[in-house]
Order: sequence, then C-alpha cells, then structure tokens
Amino acid sequence: MSPTVVPQHVRLYHFTPPENVTHILASGLLAQKSRGKRQGVWLCAWSRRTWARWHVAEWQDCEPERLVDLHVTVSAERLTRVRHGIYIVMGDIPPEQISTTR
Repeated sequence: MSPTVVPQHVRLYHFTPPENVTHILASGLLAQKSRGKRQGVWLCAWSRRTWARWHVAEWQDCEPERLVDLHVTVSAERLTRVRHGIYIVMGDIPPEQISTTR
C-alpha cells in the first residue's frame, strides 16, 4: 500500500455579498469579520457550493443570486474540517490567495 499524498494547497470557495468584494480583494478574508458560530473564515468544497450559497444568503439576509463566489487557495494544513466539504480557517487569508469568478 502506498502512502497517502496530501496536497499542499487546496482550492475552495467562499461566498459573500457583492458590496464586500472590493474590501476582501484589498485586505483578504478576515476571521474577525465572521458572523458564524466560530470565528474564522468559512470555506466549502466544489460539491457543497449550492448548499453554501443558500446558507450564506440566509445568514446575510440577501438573495442567493446576488452572492459572489470567491476562489480561495489555502494550505491544506490550515484547514479544519467542520463537516463533509465544509472547512474553517482559524485566521486571516491574504488577498493574493483570493480571486473572483465574476
């Protein structure tokens, strides 16, 4: 049996209202801005994007279609798995690790 290879960096997704995008691209994703139960930056895998979009829309009290999905490249060792396809980073993510899809 060969050893398990863990990728050094993972591409995940973060959803936010459009009015936050300029600040995020300039300053990064800041853990202190979290509105969740745990302070950190919440991310999801490709497979959980639909669920995450609806969940964030409910938390942010906005229409799911308005949300912007950001691509985030983060070191796998910084991730804490919350549940299948949902992760949290307990710290800030710098702007150079973030890109938009729109």
